[in-house]
Amino acid sequence: GISIVERLTPLLGIDVTMNNGLTVKLEYKTDRNLQLNMRNLQMVEQRNKEWVVGAGFRTSGVRLPIKYNGKKIYLSNDLNFRFDFSIRDGATIVRNIESDEYIPTAGIRSVNIRPSIDYKINDNLNFRMFYNRNANEPVTSNSFPTALTDFGITLRYTMQ
Repeated sequence: GISIVERLTPLLGIDVTMNNGLTVKLEYKTDRNLQLNMRNLQMVEQRNKEWVVGAGFRTSGVRLPIKYNGKKIYLSNDLNFRFDFSIRDGATIVRNIESDEYIPTAGIRSVNIRPSIDYKINDNLNFRMFYNRNANEPVTSNSFPTALTDFGITLRYTMQ
């Protein structure tokens, strides 16, 4: 058999950071995998296309609307807000070389939502709060729609 893999990740990408701390990201990714099987004269094609849109904001000196010991909490270090949204379309097609017919055997459309907040407490300690949502819709009737959601808080201590 013969295999060909094409991957352009990203094919188109724009990542802009402005002076006021605003960041904007746009990416288009594509990949394709072709496998030719000479025994049964079939070619299997797997292709994926993905759009990613992201935005973020970095600031410092934020006063939170909650009080601790009668005083409003003041965050003096960098606070980073991030939101990424992506849509990925994938399909697997089996082609018969002799008869020019093709059958879509698998495929999925994934929608991902990923907001997060990062706060650098000091040089060694970082606080992160995140939420990830991945919803999958199959192209064929071989599988069911699924969704995966996770969220949490991370404290990272870096030893130097």
